Amino acid sequence: PNATGEQKTKPTQNTVRELRGLGLSPDLIMCRCATALENSVKDKISMFCHVEPEQVICVHDVSSIYKVPLLLEQQGVCGFLTRRLNMPMETRPRRMLTKWKEMSDR
Repeated sequence: PNATGEQKTKPTQNTVRELRGLGLSPDLIMCRCATALENSVKDKISMFCHVEPEQVICVHDVSSIYKVPLLLEQQGVCGFLTRRLNMPMETRPRRMLTKWKEMSDR
């Protein structure tokens, strides 16, 4: 909530608790927020939602929607999914991300 001026973890904790009650356990927690998550907030979500800190992903506001894939790559989402789904990725996508970055900068 923006009204408080600080980042809150309770809504995320409550949602994950409800999901676990339904038998669902998250592999990743994507936090949509106006600014990047503070490390203390990320650690708190990690601790109370029983996931590793690298499984808490911050999807904060960026200047263009085309920068979102780059943001996710910076936070290791592609690597996590590659390992979790046991799908080895070749090095070619790195080149594609370089081209994507050039396009997003334009």
